[in-house]
Amino acid sequence: MVSILAVTADYDFQGGGVSVVIREVFRRLGRKGHECTVLTDNSYGLLPEEQVGGVHVVRRGFVLDHRTYGFNPAIYRYLMRADAVRNADVVHIHRYHSLLSLSMYFVATGKPTLFSPHYIGVGHETLSDFLLRPFRPVGRRLFRRANAVVCASAYESSLVRKDFGLDDVSVEIVPHGVELLVRERTKSARPREEGPSLLYVGRVIEFKGIQHIVRAISTLRRRYQVQARLHVCGIGDSYQRRLHQFAEELGVDADIVFHGNLFGNELSNRYSQADMLLLLSRSESFGLVVAEALASGTPCIVTKVGALREFLDEPGCFGIEYPPDPDELAELILAIHTNDVRIGPFNTGRISTWEHVAQEYERIYHEVLPGTA
Repeated sequence: MVSILAVTADYDFQGGGVSVVIREVFRRLGRKGHECTVLTDNSYGLLPEEQVGGVHVVRRGFVLDHRTYGFNPAIYRYLMRADAVRNADVVHIHRYHSLLSLSMYFVATGKPTLFSPHYIGVGHETLSDFLLRPFRPVGRRLFRRANAVVCASAYESSLVRKDFGLDDVSVEIVPHGVELLVRERTKSARPREEGPSLLYVGRVIEFKGIQHIVRAISTLRRRYQVQARLHVCGIGDSYQRRLHQFAEELGVDADIVFHGNLFGNELSNRYSQADMLLLLSRSESFGLVVAEALASGTPCIVTKVGALREFLDEPGCFGIEYPPDPDELAELILAIHTNDVRIGPFNTGRISTWEHVAQEYERIYHEVLPGTA
C-alpha cells in the first residue's frame, strides 16, 4: 500500500480536466488499497475535509476569484504544521500554471515526487500568460527535482523539454483515460433539414474558442439556411455573459443552450446524442473531452494546435486551422452531418480506459519509491 498526496489548485473548480484525472485515477487506486489524499484550495466554501468517491480531500484557504493563481498561505501553513507531507510516501504535484505548484519546490524536499505539469505554454488570460516567463527558473528546478515527470501527450512532453531545457530528463507519457470505450462505430448521415446538434464540453472561457462555433452557427443559418443547435456543458461567469451577448448580436442566441457542468450519465448522454463535439482551443496539453467524445462514438472537430493535432490520426476526428474561418468551419460541420462517418478503431496509446491509466500511475509510484520498483 502506498500513501499518495496530490497537491493542486482548483481541484473542485468547474470539474476541469486536472480534477478529472486525479479523481478517476485516485478512485481506482483507492480500491486497490492505496491511501489517496488531495490537498487543494477551498474557494467554494466546501467542507475542509471529506471523503469523496474514496478520495480524502483536504481543502484549505480561499483563493479570490482564482486571480491569485494558486497562491494560498493557508495551504502552506497546513503543509508546514500537519503531517501531510511527512506521512506521504509520494507527493504528486499537478499543474504548472499555478503558484501553489511552483512553491511545492520548497516544501516537498526529501520526498519522492511526481510532477504532472498539464503544460500548454500559454496562459488562459493575459496576466497568467505574462507570468509564465519570470516563473520559469523556479519551474525548471521543480522539473529537475521531481523523481518523475509525467505528461499526457507527446506534444506536452516536447514542449516542456524545449521551454525548460530538459533534454537530459526522462519524461513519462501517460494519456488521460475514458470511462467506457466504443472501439468502432459508423455515424449515419442525417438529412440536412434536421440541422446538426453540436456539443462543447469544458470551461466557458475565450481560450477554448466557443465564439468560433457561434460564428459558424450564424454562417450555417445565413448561407445554407441550416439551423444548428449548440449545447454548452460547462460554466464561466463573466465570459458566459459575453458569449450570450455575442450570440444575440449575431441573431443565434436561441440556438445555444447552456447546461452548466454535467457529470456521469448526464454527460455520457450528451456525448451520444450530439452529432459532433467541437474543441477549438488555442492550445491543449491533451484534450480529454475529445477522447471522451470519440470513445462514445461521436465525431469531433478540433483545431490543429497543441496536442489536439495528435487526435487527427484517429478515425472520426477532423481538424481545422486556428483561428477557424467561420465559412470553412460551417462547411466542415455540414459535411460531417450529411455524410457517413466512421469513428475508430483507436490508437490505444492515446485513447484507453481509466483502469489502464491508473495502472500506469501505480507503476510509476512504485518505481520512484526506494526498494519497491
